[in-house]
Amino acid sequence: DSAGDCLIFASSQEAIDADEPGATDAVALVLHGKAEDFETTDPVEALEVFVSEMNLGNDGEIRGEITAVTINGNPGATAIVDGVSDSGVPLTASISIVMDGDWNAILVGTSPTDMEAEYLDTFAAMADSIELREPVVSEEPVESVDGSLLESAGFLLYGDSVEGSLNEEGTGTWQ
Repeated sequence: DSAGDCLIFASSQEAIDADEPGATDAVALVLHGKAEDFETTDPVEALEVFVSEMNLGNDGEIRGEITAVTINGNPGATAIVDGVSDSGVPLTASISIVMDGDWNAILVGTSPTDMEAEYLDTFAAMADSIELREPVVSEEPVESVDGSLLESAGFLLYGDSVEGSLNEEGTGTWQ
């Protein structure tokens, strides 16, 4: 699922739609944006600010320390945060930030604490897969299988979401 400047990942639509995402099953959220939208360029400091602003019930207690890391050649930081849902379910959040100078991304993976062993490695792998790139607009025409040009339904940029359906020929093209 995609909403604004974030991506949401879960094992089911029910987990995304839950009143308290992450309280019954794991949910991961990736927030992304321009570096100028962040208060600092230091990943550890940025993660400290982010964790302090999160609502994890008990103000989110960092387990251990925030760790500086490198993700795909970019500076980053990670932390495990213990919290509590609004309904009292103990939560564990794996939080990672990646900064490349122009773009930043934060991954927040949350699960019930009694399920953390099942998900912490997955959240870490998701964070390690983050690549930050400048969005690129392609203006090359797309051809159909018969060689004719397909009619474009519009332009999409990284982070955009659309709803639609295929036309009668069963094709759809976005630039």
